[in-house]
Amino acid sequence: MKKTSPAEDNRMDEFKILIVDDSEEYIELLNQFLIDYGYTVIPAQNGVEALERLKEGRVHLIIADAMMPKIDGFQLCRTVKDNPEYADIPFFIYTGDYIDAEDREFARSIGVDKYVVKSGGLDELIRSVNDVARNRYGYNRKETVWGDGTIDDSVFLQKHHDILTKKLEEKMHHLELYAETLNKKNIELKASEARYRSLFENANIGIVILDRETKHVLDANNQAVEMFKYSKEELLEKECLPIENDKQMTSQLLYTELYFNGEASIIDKDGNTVEVQINSVPIARAQDPRIIVYLRDLSEQSRIRQKLLQIENMTLMGRLAAGIAHEIRNPLAAVTVNLQYLQKKYSNNEDIINTVEMAMEGSKRVEQVVEKTLSLARATPPQSKAEDVHEIIDRVLWFMKMPLKQKNISVQKEFTRTLPAISVDEKQIQQVLLNILQNALDASHENGSIVMRTHLNEVKNVCIDVCDNGPGIPDDLQKHIFEPFNTTKKGGTGLGLAISKYIMDRHNADIEISSRPGEGTTIRLLFPAYQ
Repeated sequence: MKKTSPAEDNRMDEFKILIVDDSEEYIELLNQFLIDYGYTVIPAQNGVEALERLKEGRVHLIIADAMMPKIDGFQLCRTVKDNPEYADIPFFIYTGDYIDAEDREFARSIGVDKYVVKSGGLDELIRSVNDVARNRYGYNRKETVWGDGTIDDSVFLQKHHDILTKKLEEKMHHLELYAETLNKKNIELKASEARYRSLFENANIGIVILDRETKHVLDANNQAVEMFKYSKEELLEKECLPIENDKQMTSQLLYTELYFNGEASIIDKDGNTVEVQINSVPIARAQDPRIIVYLRDLSEQSRIRQKLLQIENMTLMGRLAAGIAHEIRNPLAAVTVNLQYLQKKYSNNEDIINTVEMAMEGSKRVEQVVEKTLSLARATPPQSKAEDVHEIIDRVLWFMKMPLKQKNISVQKEFTRTLPAISVDEKQIQQVLLNILQNALDASHENGSIVMRTHLNEVKNVCIDVCDNGPGIPDDLQKHIFEPFNTTKKGGTGLGLAISKYIMDRHNADIEISSRPGEGTTIRLLFPAYQ
């Protein structure tokens, strides 16, 4: 590319800046902002497209995001600086990721002129752009070099690989923390299940001794008697167990050499079918024809399976939260920078400034919500202390003041003022109430009302009820209401109540739902009183 002299640059009709970012919103933001400073923006959404734009005409400055598909910012800079036609073009890295001294040194070594972080706003970027536009062509600038001028491809590739690896490790860090904690929880759950099993085998499950030669019942404990609804004497007269029409199951049960495990249907004295899990093992002594059969009602196992499914779903949510954090923060940063721009542009207009400040507060709130969601992905234990339930509710209602006002929804407080304190992590319980109150707001008609009620129930739990007068939830959907990604709202994520259930479980508290189509919905939170 032919270089221009300072005199020629002073006669330029326009100053062209190539913006390379995979976010259309961010390109549009920079375009609008730089136009006010008299610059012309050439957009490109990745490094490949940027190289095509360079072929189309003169560019005076390149600003590129660090992390992009196809060719990232580092690779693009290396390619540009390796090409004598483009090597004199100043190159800025403008990124939303955290950077350290090593990143800056590597960027400098490959020819990056400026490394700017998005979270700092646009001030530093604009100052740097203005400096280039004013000074870049006003003196003889030394050509950009690669560190000491001798860096080769292998050094570049190694350093580039190291930085990319580190960036990916940082993005996966939250997920790894969550996975590690989840693994510990799974181990604890398995240990807990083993303890329950031991307890069941010794007392609280059906235990039957069978003679596998005669198939007769030799003995049975009280739990087995209750399960079959036969008296012990009647049960001892039975030839084998009354398993429903499954001769193959009976044969496997009786003649296992080591251990048998299966599920079957047994028939009690009243003719009812009971689904059970059957485990059988031979008596340890050689030549002993007896086997021990353990019968366990599957209702308990079903409960454990549901809990495991909830954990698995929350793992997926954790992956989602960690994976989309970057995608959420980029547009959020764009919103924040726009608001900063409006603050400067309309600094003398009090009405606009007040509105912008309210929007800035909302933007900060979104950032806090993202952080809280990520804290769930990290499985952070609740930092519980004694809290007044009404103070928590009042803070949540303050956060929801604007959404409630926009829909003209009134909130009726029916508080029992003499409630004991509860031991909770205030921020996590605020998140639960925000999720529930937002659902109630979405379900309510304009000019409607929401009732928030506090009271003690019969077992002295502190209860918070959130009642709306919306359309209610069909019965067939209520049993899935706390499952992740299950939602009845158009455009909803189905994460709010799943996260709320997860938080309440970690507080040893409960969440219940009561709803009838056409009559509204009540969500109840139940907390043990603080001791």
